[in-house]
Amino acid sequence: SSVGTVVKNTTIANMPLINRRAAQLVRLSGFVVQRGDGSTFQIAGGRSDNAMWTLDGGSTQNILLGVASLNFDPPIEALEEMNVEVANYKAEMGRSGGGFIQMTTKSGANEFHGALYEYLRNDALDSRQFFAQDKQTLRRNQFGWAFGGPIRKDRTFFFASQEFTRQITANPRI
Repeated sequence: SSVGTVVKNTTIANMPLINRRAAQLVRLSGFVVQRGDGSTFQIAGGRSDNAMWTLDGGSTQNILLGVASLNFDPPIEALEEMNVEVANYKAEMGRSGGGFIQMTTKSGANEFHGALYEYLRNDALDSRQFFAQDKQTLRRNQFGWAFGGPIRKDRTFFFASQEFTRQITANPRI
């Protein structure tokens, strides 16, 4: 018996994520509290930044520096599902004082499939900050592609994804 949450691909693709990164999906579990920015979470009362992150079974953490933080945060277009284990997880999911997060990437199939995408945020859709005289400049373009398919039918498949971000911001000083 374990306590956990599985987030499937349909949910991943339709979530309104600010920077379109997988680490934000951890907050869908009821036992997770975000501490600071990025992938710093406190899971089920454990210490912050002390969860084990894996991608397709391999560790995605910077273990050489002894820091248990997420080192590689894949784009959500490359994820098939994400599993957040909170408590009572199996022994092979050890090495964690917090939770255990498993990310699984998409794989190819017998038919070719892919996506081209761009997400745009800019100051034309924003309001000014309370203490600022003018709206701050924001130009954020996040774009990429994902493509998969067969190499040999019913035997060998491939999937590849790449993403780019261009961002220009200005913050008001008081």
